[in-house]
Amino acid sequence: MEGKFVMSNPQTQRALDEITKWAREFAAGGNPDGGENITFAIARQGSHTIANAFLTEGDCTQPFVPSGKRGTLHNQPPPELPPTAFFITGTHDVDQVPISMEADLNAGIVTLNGPFAEIPSTLEFKLEYLEHFTDDNGKNLAFYSKSDKPDDKAGYITVFCLIGAA
Repeated sequence: MEGKFVMSNPQTQRALDEITKWAREFAAGGNPDGGENITFAIARQGSHTIANAFLTEGDCTQPFVPSGKRGTLHNQPPPELPPTAFFITGTHDVDQVPISMEADLNAGIVTLNGPFAEIPSTLEFKLEYLEHFTDDNGKNLAFYSKSDKPDDKAGYITVFCLIGAA
């Protein structure tokens, strides 16, 4: 179904509920599972070229906007610096592009906006649960995605981490 998102599987719904639990507890002044904040890391890979692939990460603890069953996470607002997407160029340099990130936890959709050179300025993709793991950073929920947009044929890996949680 190109261009249309369908409801995700039960594992994805449970993972989105878990992220919502973290965000709500932080918004109420708590520290879920001893965690310090929520971060995101996203890797994008398009066609065979590396020119449209990037890595980005950032803090999305606040602002959390509750709505519907869950709510929406955003990257940190100013005065914090925006997240940066790192693109490897054809000459092996790195282009750094400031972006904004929004994760609609109700729909399970991530939206990235930025002045991208070779891809659309707005990227949108649906999260599908991949795995849950704990490492030295904290508790992690990993998702895989593909865009259904005709102008964004790419795959994404997204990880939300509850930093410092055991």
